[in-house]
Amino acid sequence: MEKENLKNYFNLINNDKPINLMSEDILDRKEFSKKLGKLILEYKLSDSLVIGLLGEWVQVSHL
Repeated sequence: MEKENLKNYFNLINNDKPINLMSEDILDRKEFSKKLGKLILEYKLSDSLVIGLLGEWVQVSHL
């Protein structure tokens, strides 16, 4: 396994460590993250905002 891919692999294992560069976005979540961030920033109601993320676990086969 190449050194850069190995680094990305361990970033997946340590899943509470945020990525710092878009090049580290090996799951291609950039657009989703931008849209979610915009939704959060633009939320102006006085009620609480609750966000749940549901989905299947994926297998990353290109590492």
